[in-house]
Formats: sequence, C-alpha cells, structure tokens
Amino acid sequence: MPAIRAPVMVTLQSQFLIDGQPVIPKGINVQDYTSLVSKLGAKYVRLRFKWSDIEPVQGTFDWSSLDEVVAAYSADHVNMLLDNHPIGVQNIPAWAFPNPQENAFGLLAALADHYCSQPYVWGYEVWNEPHWGTADAAGTISVLQWMAKAHAIIRAHDPTRATVMMIRDSWCLGLQNADLRRWLPNLQHLVLDVHDSYATGSNAGYSHDGEGHAADMCKTTWPCAVPYCGIYQHQLDHLKWVLRWKAELNRPIIVGEWDWMTMQPGWQKYQRQMLSIFDELSLPWFRWQGGTQSLMDKGVLNPMGQQIADALN
Repeated sequence: MPAIRAPVMVTLQSQFLIDGQPVIPKGINVQDYTSLVSKLGAKYVRLRFKWSDIEPVQGTFDWSSLDEVVAAYSADHVNMLLDNHPIGVQNIPAWAFPNPQENAFGLLAALADHYCSQPYVWGYEVWNEPHWGTADAAGTISVLQWMAKAHAIIRAHDPTRATVMMIRDSWCLGLQNADLRRWLPNLQHLVLDVHDSYATGSNAGYSHDGEGHAADMCKTTWPCAVPYCGIYQHQLDHLKWVLRWKAELNRPIIVGEWDWMTMQPGWQKYQRQMLSIFDELSLPWFRWQGGTQSLMDKGVLNPMGQQIADALN
C-alpha cells in the first residue's frame, strides 16, 4: 500500500476546498481519457469504471487500464471522482453473485489502498444508483446501512478522501423520511450524489411520501420529454428535495449525472434551466455524455457541448 497523500480537493463540512478556498466542482462523466475534457476546459470528471474489469476473479485486481486513465488526467491537473458504476446487474463480476453488495467491500478497500496517494483523486463513489431492497422506508434503511459500512471501510483505508454515496434509485428516494444521523453516524468526508434526469410531472416528480416517483413523472431520456415542456420552478423544486441532506448534516451534495437527448427539441431550454438552477443552489454538477447524449460530433463540440463549455469557463 502506498503512503497516503492528501488530495488537491478536499471536503470540509458542506464545502469543497482547494488550497483552503471554496470551489464548486463542475465537470463531466467519462469512462476513459477523452479529448472532450480539454475541449470543454473541464477540470473535474466523474470517472466510471467496471468492477468486473477490475476484479474479474475474487481478490485479484487489475488496475492497469484505470491507472493509465488516472495518470493521464493527473498530468492535465483534472480532479477525479472514481465511480464504481454498476447499472442494475451490469458491470458486476459473475463471481460476486448472489450477494454483490457484500462482496463489493473487498473492492472498495482495495480501491482506497491503491489510489490513496493520487493527489488528483478526490473521492470514491461506492455504488452507482443502488436499486436493491424494497421501494419503501425499509429499503431506504437497508441502503443507508450498506453505505455506512462502505464509508467506514473507505475511511479505514484512506481517511483523507471523500466517500460519495447515493440512497435509493438515482433520485435518492426515501431521503425525506430517513433518519440520517442514526444510520450514518460517521459524516466526515461523506458526500451525497443525486442524479437529475427529471423532465416534468406533478409534485416535483416524487410521490407524496417521497418513497417513489409521481405517477405522471417523465424523465429526460423518455419519449414523453420531447419536446421539452419542463418549468423552471418544477426543476428547482425537484432538486430542493435533496437539500435536506445539506441542511441537516452540513455535508456536500453533487449532481453526479444530468442529461438530455442530443439535439432533440427543447434541449436549449432544458440545459439553460439546469445550469441556472445549479448556480442558484450552488450545486456541483457532472454532465453526462456519451451515446445519444454526446456533447461532441466528429471531434468538434456541438452546440450543446459549447453551452456546457461556456458554463465551465
């Protein structure tokens, strides 16, 4: 295990700091080293990796590909959040079933050991969009208990970097009713990630009890979102649901993913609304890109990408 070295960016209470000065990270999601980062002028990335690539055999880790990407972004002075990125059952090694959540703790310990000396790695996202458990308060508690254990493991192996967690689903379902201080006793360097793909719907897209989605909720990646008809206040209300985390725990929030289908009608309105709301709420964000959400065409920023570049600089 290399000697622990403090990251360039750290968390303190609800803030991110570089050289003791508050910063609001703004960047994009990536899975490799891409010229898009430099074209946008981004200095922050959420770098996703596949557990199945890193630990194809239990207890045997292959960091070579991820090491190359981390070294390349470090040379560019880009700050990285390393994102363990299951998508449902995808990106999880076959050996980890039938209990992948319990088996992931070995990965997280090894991850923190391996990257604890990398100054441009500021945190570890322990599980992307947890969907396990029941869709109610009991399911929320089961996710919080797992996240608390994951955080303790990260802290034991690297006490200087952040643990980035989610609660349930991509929208942190159950947050409104959760007894956060009970289930998350150690708050130091703990960050909440919420993913915002909200287009429109009643009650800011949530069910009245906050445990599920509103019946008429529409996401930005669904056909009902084209053309975009969302309202600024509804988008603002949707994100205000997660501000309880910051108010009650005094810990940071990031919007780890938000996106829109490239060049579909209404993208300018949607993206302008989101960028304005992030500024209003002082929320860090990481724009999703890739596939139908690409910000670049044939090596050149498209209009959607240029709007993001303007917001980053």
